[in-house]
Amino acid sequence: MAKARPGDGMPRSNRRRRTETLSVRLTTEERGQIEQRAAEFGLKVRDYGRRMMLNGGEIANPKDRDAAIAALAKLAFQTRRLGVSLNQIAHAANVTGSVPLAATLRPILDDLGAVTTLIKSALAQIEGEP
Repeated sequence: MAKARPGDGMPRSNRRRRTETLSVRLTTEERGQIEQRAAEFGLKVRDYGRRMMLNGGEIANPKDRDAAIAALAKLAFQTRRLGVSLNQIAHAANVTGSVPLAATLRPILDDLGAVTTLIKSALAQIEGEP
């Protein structure tokens, strides 16, 4: 899988070679404001400007990204917990030769459904970035 380059959010294989330039005249104050906003989003000025121009002046809020990353960390924890539970069930099935009742599996399957929903939500927040 292609690796995303820092700053542009695009995999190398999907990046088009950029050969064109665009100059903009700014006041010192305007440049300072743009540099500050770029820094707030954790972007270089060129990447911030490109995203703003190509996306009609909209960039995902870094707080939304932080929330999505926190949600994914929570999902990683829940996924490990579910993996442990499934491993214990598989071990018991191997030892006893019987498959657990549906009542044992239902809560785990419900949790997996909830984790899947959370993953989709977190990915949608992150994918909202160009």
